[in-house]
Amino acid sequence: MRQQFASGGIVPISLIPQALVAFHNWTFLLGPGFTSGTDTVLLAYLMYRSRLVPRLIPILGLIGGPLVFASATAVLFGLYGQYSTTPAILALPEFAWELTLALYLIIKGFRKTASPMQR
Repeated sequence: MRQQFASGGIVPISLIPQALVAFHNWTFLLGPGFTSGTDTVLLAYLMYRSRLVPRLIPILGLIGGPLVFASATAVLFGLYGQYSTTPAILALPEFAWELTLALYLIIKGFRKTASPMQR
């Protein structure tokens, strides 16, 4: 592939690594940024409504999910860099959500007296 472009191909050889890095950055932004924020909100909402875990745990997810989603949107529009400290700080509530949910479920499991979901 390198020989083909070096011998007078259409695309200069220096654009290929730049395109791959740009593709990596966009997919990394899409995956952990947008989908993680959305999934966190959905799961936290279900945990909040079903009362299978204490209320504080889903509230962390309901705060952290939109923050991660908003942070990914800000990176998308160029307000700050993708690998700066601001997205890391905004991801702390989601990190706390994931950690406390995992530890609670490992140690205690779901509550047996959870109420059915109400409309």
